Amino acid sequence: MNSIMRKREIMRELKKNGSVSVTELSEKLDVSSMTIRRDLIKFQEEGLITIEHGGAVLNGGSLFEFNMSMKQSEYEEEKKRIARKCLDYINDGDSIFLDAGTTANEIAKLLVDRDNLLVMTNSFLAANTLASASGIKLLMCPGIFREKSMAVMGQITDEFISDFKIDKLFLAVEGVDIERGVSVPDVMDGATKKNLVNCSDKIICVSDSSKFGLSMFYTICDLKDIDVMITDNHLDEEITNKFIQCGVDIKVV
Repeated sequence: MNSIMRKREIMRELKKNGSVSVTELSEKLDVSSMTIRRDLIKFQEEGLITIEHGGAVLNGGSLFEFNMSMKQSEYEEEKKRIARKCLDYINDGDSIFLDAGTTANEIAKLLVDRDNLLVMTNSFLAANTLASASGIKLLMCPGIFREKSMAVMGQITDEFISDFKIDKLFLAVEGVDIERGVSVPDVMDGATKKNLVNCSDKIICVSDSSKFGLSMFYTICDLKDIDVMITDNHLDEEITNKFIQCGVDIKVV
């Protein structure tokens, strides 16, 4: 098992149980305790966990956020299904915005061979994916780079976006809650997303099922401001029905 796979397994155990034991992980993954401790130290440096005697606990709270490498490794197949569903809402001649996020980058991968589209983005991942797409006019936003999002954001980004009328926004979030709407941990990221919502005619929120029931630090908008919510089929049916009863146009794929 390589380093990336090992770290994924450690994080799965943390998310499942809330805490881990160095000894148990060492036996389960067939590596030394020292190797596990080094992995845990790295997670702690990234703010994901707190190391305790003999193990570690997963950090929580409204400011908690995985780094990009962890985001990319989680719910990969689900994100691809969500991205394919998004194609139903993209027509020739549209101006679309791909928000920062791994699901938005999956959408970008499906647009590489499309023609007659204008794609705006603040995401380095999406911009890199579409860099060689000859049929697409790609417009990259300026701004302050945020490593955890692999994107630019902030006042410069917001002022730039405000000059445009966006047909369809594919919005990525970290929390989806019936009472508090959609949210993210970072204020600068959230403010840019809120500005995107205000500049877009149709808001399509893309979120895997792990984000539902979470309420992060900064609220972007209420659920009533979302035109379509696309998620994966791991979402509990009872939760799905609650969102439908609240008037949310939710698509489960």
